Amino acid sequence: MRYLNLFLLVLLMGVIPNPAWTGNVNDTGAPNSSDSANKFHAALQPIGSGSEADPYLIKSLDNLYWISENPDQWEKYYKQTADINACDTSTYDGGNGFIPIGNESTNFIGTYDGGGYTIDGLFIDRSSEEYVGLFGYASNARIGNLGMTNVDITGYEYVGGLGLAQK
Repeated sequence: MRYLNLFLLVLLMGVIPNPAWTGNVNDTGAPNSSDSANKFHAALQPIGSGSEADPYLIKSLDNLYWISENPDQWEKYYKQTADINACDTSTYDGGNGFIPIGNESTNFIGTYDGGGYTIDGLFIDRSSEEYVGLFGYASNARIGNLGMTNVDITGYEYVGGLGLAQK
């Protein structure tokens, strides 16, 4: 019972990330185990404050997904600290894959230092959208020192691994 109470306390304090569920649930609200697309995708806030002196440290796909899901943080500083396996992104957003960081209405205006690391296996399928890539639309941003391997990215126009449009 002590462990259950501790878990509930931690959950209430928000220490455990709130996962984004993609897939179907059964009539009780539980994940439908027969649906192969069911996966948890945790948007996990990275360590750091996002300032130039204390950038967000991106070490996992969950950290990268957090950037994608938080456009109010797209003016911050980021530093990648490990290679990231992004192969699971093929199951994100109902099979459309990773949601690009930055768009025409909210540009990425921050700094992303890849630290010499790579992102492998990024999948994005947005055939009717423009500005498709890891960074969809950026303005006065600094993005560098980043490798991309084995990407599978589809878009309508202005498409690439980094997919960066600069104003």
